[in-house]
Amino acid sequence: MVRPTIERLITDWAARHHRISIPLVVAHSHCHGDHHQGDAEFQDRPDTTVVGLYPKDVADFFKISDWPNEIVPYGLGGRVLDVIPTPGHQSAHVMVFDRKTRLLFSGDSLGPYRLYIPMNEAKTYRDSIDRVAALTKDKHVSWILGAHIEMTTKPGELIPDEASSHPDEHVLEIPYSSLAEPQTALHAMGDKLVQQAHRDFVIFPKPAREQQPFAPPTPPR
Repeated sequence: MVRPTIERLITDWAARHHRISIPLVVAHSHCHGDHHQGDAEFQDRPDTTVVGLYPKDVADFFKISDWPNEIVPYGLGGRVLDVIPTPGHQSAHVMVFDRKTRLLFSGDSLGPYRLYIPMNEAKTYRDSIDRVAALTKDKHVSWILGAHIEMTTKPGELIPDEASSHPDEHVLEIPYSSLAEPQTALHAMGDKLVQQAHRDFVIFPKPAREQQPFAPPTPPR
């Protein structure tokens, strides 16, 4: 259950700021099931928007008119996030840069884990990393925060799949300098991806996948 934790955080924040409540937006780095399983808990919550799972849903909500090339600001009221379309791992993927903390939230596209890249999405993934690098090069990013930990503290070493424990687990945060590594490696590989271990991640090609639609299918009348 995710909602009880969110409700507690909102209640605590509202009490400190003498507010009754605040609007809630439930958005995702991308639409793989492990990232949106809690959505149903918020569907009936008042003053709450649950952002859809297709690229068009994400583009419409954040007012991105040229997906995936346009990077847009999203205001939280005295605090601004930059929403960066980063398809490749998945077609609706975004990264988010918080201008206040200078944290880059990277979803499943970069972090201490397997960077799953479908073979036919090599250019899309590469273009996304280039887009992030271009935005953040002068932003003094404090840390990159991904969504998983699948590595040990030994550079390039993965924790076995379905391991029951994670001894010597890598920390979640990785330095901004790590962004240049996949960028350089993916440009060198071109469209012929190979598995390649780096200090803080492993490039992990996957079989080509069917191209996903930009928008959900129109329901029958």
